[in-house]
Amino acid sequence: LISVSCLNTVGYSLTVEDENCYIKTPKPNRHIIRIIPKVNGLYHVQGSTNHHHSKPLAAAAATSQISILQFHCIMGHASHDSLKQSIHNREIIASNVNLNSKLEFCSHSDNKLAKKYSDSVTGDIWGPAKVKSISGSSYFALFKD
Repeated sequence: LISVSCLNTVGYSLTVEDENCYIKTPKPNRHIIRIIPKVNGLYHVQGSTNHHHSKPLAAAAATSQISILQFHCIMGHASHDSLKQSIHNREIIASNVNLNSKLEFCSHSDNKLAKKYSDSVTGDIWGPAKVKSISGSSYFALFKD
């Protein structure tokens, strides 16, 4: 998994074109250090990371500790308890989340609660699945009122 914002913060460049993702070193002498091909719609990093640029790339990806509130926001405002449980059960790998940080009120939900049925509907889509469903579907859509 690559954090584009972390790479950008430490000066690296990321370009997506011609079915490939190119990672380049910081200025002034930018050059390509990694070409990641698109496979099934995703740019999947594979192979050895034993490269002299791997250490700064790993450092860019391994951001400092974040609070449970920050993680809650990153994860689309899921409940703190469900996030903690998912981390504990290793359903989510998030080693940089400080689970002991103080739980705070999330201002995102302030005055945004639905007043009646269908006032607030959220949705998500997953796919494509490697194996199609019995009905031949490759995607799963979930809507929550």
